[in-house]
Amino acid sequence: MSATTGERTDRDGARPALAWSYGTAIALGAFLLFEVQPLIARYILPWFGGSIEVWTTCMLFFQVMLLLGYLYAHVSTRFLPPRGQAALHGAVLLAAMAFLPVIPADRWRPSTVDVPSLRILLLLLATTGLPFFALSATSPLLQSWISTLRPKRNVYRLYALSNAGSLLALMTYPFLVEPYLARRAQSWAWSAGLIAFAVTCAICAFPVWAIGRLPGEPAPPDSPKRYHGQPATIARGRAPRSGKREGHAATDAPTDGGRRALIYWLLLPAAASMMLLASTNMLCLEVASFPFLWVLPLTLYLLTFILCFAGERWYPRRVMFGMAVVAGLGVVALRYNWLHTVSMAFQVVVYMAAMFACCMICHGETYRLRPPAERLTAFYLLISSGGALGGFMVAIVAPLLFRGYWEFYLAMPLCVALAIDAMQPMGERRARRWRFARTLGEAAIVCAGALLVVVDRRVDASGRTLERARNFYGVLRVMEKDLPLRPDRPELEFTLRELQNGPITHGSQIYDVRVHEELARSPRGTDRPLKVPSATIVRAAPTTYYGPDSGGGVAMRFHPDGTNRPRRIAIVGLGAGTLAAYGRPGDTIRYYEINPEVAAVADSYFTFLSDCRQRGVHLDVVLGDGRLSLQREPANGLDILVVDAFTGDAIPVHLLTREAFALYFNCLRREGVLAVHVSNRHLSLAEEVGRLARAFDVPEVLLRHRPDKRQLALTPSEWVLLSRNRLLLDDPLIRPHVVGSPVGIDVGGPPWTDDFSSLLGALRW
Repeated sequence: MSATTGERTDRDGARPALAWSYGTAIALGAFLLFEVQPLIARYILPWFGGSIEVWTTCMLFFQVMLLLGYLYAHVSTRFLPPRGQAALHGAVLLAAMAFLPVIPADRWRPSTVDVPSLRILLLLLATTGLPFFALSATSPLLQSWISTLRPKRNVYRLYALSNAGSLLALMTYPFLVEPYLARRAQSWAWSAGLIAFAVTCAICAFPVWAIGRLPGEPAPPDSPKRYHGQPATIARGRAPRSGKREGHAATDAPTDGGRRALIYWLLLPAAASMMLLASTNMLCLEVASFPFLWVLPLTLYLLTFILCFAGERWYPRRVMFGMAVVAGLGVVALRYNWLHTVSMAFQVVVYMAAMFACCMICHGETYRLRPPAERLTAFYLLISSGGALGGFMVAIVAPLLFRGYWEFYLAMPLCVALAIDAMQPMGERRARRWRFARTLGEAAIVCAGALLVVVDRRVDASGRTLERARNFYGVLRVMEKDLPLRPDRPELEFTLRELQNGPITHGSQIYDVRVHEELARSPRGTDRPLKVPSATIVRAAPTTYYGPDSGGGVAMRFHPDGTNRPRRIAIVGLGAGTLAAYGRPGDTIRYYEINPEVAAVADSYFTFLSDCRQRGVHLDVVLGDGRLSLQREPANGLDILVVDAFTGDAIPVHLLTREAFALYFNCLRREGVLAVHVSNRHLSLAEEVGRLARAFDVPEVLLRHRPDKRQLALTPSEWVLLSRNRLLLDDPLIRPHVVGSPVGIDVGGPPWTDDFSSLLGALRW
C-alpha cells in the first residue's frame, strides 16, 4: 500500500491500471491497423481486376505509412518533452477524424489501365493516409511513454502484444466481419473503433502529462526522476541498479559496436518482408490466387513477430535453420517437378513452411540484437524501414526487372545468409574460424538462389514456353505442347497453344497438325487413310471452355431474332480470344480487357482475332475494367453479352453484384442473352448467379459441359445463361437445363451487392 495514497501499486510505483490501459491501447491500435487493410482492399480490389498485385501494392503503402509513423514516434520522443508528445499526438488523432468514414470516393475508380500502382497509392493516401499514420505510431510511442514511467519493464513484450492484436484482426475479418457486415457498416464500425482508440490514448497520456510539469512544480509521489523530461536511467543510458540492462542481448550483440547492429535492424526485416510478399506471389502463381490464401502468409508473418519478441526461448535457432533447409529442398522439388501429383495442400505447406522458417530466423536474430529501452524507437524505426524496403523491392522493383516471380528464390537464401552473417561467436579464435565458414556458407546459399533464377526452366509435361510477360496484373505465359489428334491414330499430332495466367488456363488454340513419321511407319491396327486437316481449319476450332456444346458456344451461336441480321456482341474478358471463332460476317464484337498484355499476346500468338476480322466481323478490343467500360454502351443495344472473368481464383466480385447485373440487362435487348462463365476451382458461383436471376425475374439456364475423352482440346466448363427469349428456352436441348424463374427453384439468400458480398459462402469446402 502506498503511504500517501493508500492505493495498491506495482514494483515500479505505478498503478496496475497503467499497464492495462497501455496494453489495451497498443492492442486496439494494432487491431484497427490491420482491420482497415482488408476493408480498404475489398473496396478497391475489383476496380483493378482482382490482381494479386493490388494486395502487394496495398501492403507496400501500409509498410511505408508504418515507417512514417515510426519515424514520427522516434523524432517526437527524441526532441519533444512528454507534454509536447502527448499534445502533438492528440492533434494528429483529432486530424485523423476528418478522414472518417474510410470509404474511397467513386472518383478514384480507374478509367484507364495506365500506372495502376500509382493510382492505388494515391487513393490509399487520400482515403486512409492520416488515420493509418496515427495508428502506426501507437506501438513505439506508447512503449516509449511506459518505459519513461516504468524503466524496469520489458517493453519489447508490448511489441508482441501489438502483433497479437494485428493477428486477431486478420483472423476475425474473413470469418466474423466480412460475412455479416456490409462494407459501409464495416467502415462506420471501424470509425467508431478509432474514436474509442483516441479516448484510450488520452487516458494513457495523463500520467505522461504529469511528469512533464513546468519547472518548480512538485513532482508527483509515484513519478520517477527525470533528465530533461526523461528518466535518468534512460536519458543517460545508464543500466538499472541490478547492473544489467533490461532487454539487452549482450551475448548476441555484434562485436564491432552498435553501427553494425543498425545494419541488421534494417536488412533482416527487409529480407523477411521480401519473403512475405514473394511467398504470397508464389502461392498465388503456382497454387491459387484465392483471396483467403493472401491472408495466410501475413498471419504467419505476424506470428513470427509475436513468438520472437515474446522472448528468446520462443526462437529455437537450430530448429528454424533446419526447417528452412528442409523447406528449401521442398521448394526446389516443386520448381523442377521432382514430386509428381502433388496436392494443393502440400504446395501450400511447403511454401508457408519456407516463409515461416525464414521470417522466424530474420526476426529471431533481430530480437537477439535488440538495444536497451532508450533506443527502442530507433530500433522500431529501422525495423519498419526494412519492411518498407522489402515491400518496395517486391512491389515496384521486381516487376520491372523479372519476367517471373523470381524474387522468392532470391529472398529465401537472402534471409538465411543475413541471419548467418548476424551471428557472432565469442572468442577471437572461434571468431576467425566462424568468419571463414560463414563466408563459404553464405556464398553457397546465394549461388543456390541465383541458380534457381538463372536456370529458368521447368522439367515437366507442360510443354515449351513461347512467351512470358509480367505486369501489374500477373504473369502471363504462352505454352505450346504436342498431343495426339485421335486416340486411335497416334501418328497424327496437333500442336496446342495455351495462354496461362498463373496456374489458370485462359484459352488455347490448335495451332498445327502433322504426321508423326516414326509412329506412322510403325504397325497399326488399321490401314484406313485418314485425311489430315489443314492448319486453317484446325485453328478455327473453339477449344477449352468454349466448345460448341458449352454454354459459351450455345450463346455465341444463338441469334435472338432467328434471322441473319448482324449481331452486336460484347465480351468481358479476352483471354486468347476463342469466342471470336463464332463471329459471323457483319457481326460487331467488342472485347473488354483490363490487362494490356493479354491483348498483345492474343494478337501475337493466337489467330482467333485476326481470322475473325478477315471473315468480315467488326472486332475491337477496349482496354479497361469491363463494368466501367460497359457504362458507355447504349441502352438496349446488345444481342449477346458474355461475362467471362471468373475462371481465375481472384474473381472481380464487382462483376457479380445486383448493380452489375442491372447494368448488363440495361445494355441488352429484351430478347438478348447474358452468358456468365462460372467455371472455378474453388468457388461455386452458379448459385450466386441464380440469386441474381431470381432478383431480376429472368429465367436461368445452367449448362455443365463434360467433353468426351477424345476431345483433348476441350475442358469441362460451367455456364449460366440468362434470357427471356422463348427461342432459347423452348429449344429441346436447352429446356431440360432451365433451372431459374419461372420454374422457381429457390436458391436461398439475398444476391450480392456492391456494398455486401462474402466469398466465404461460395467456397467449395
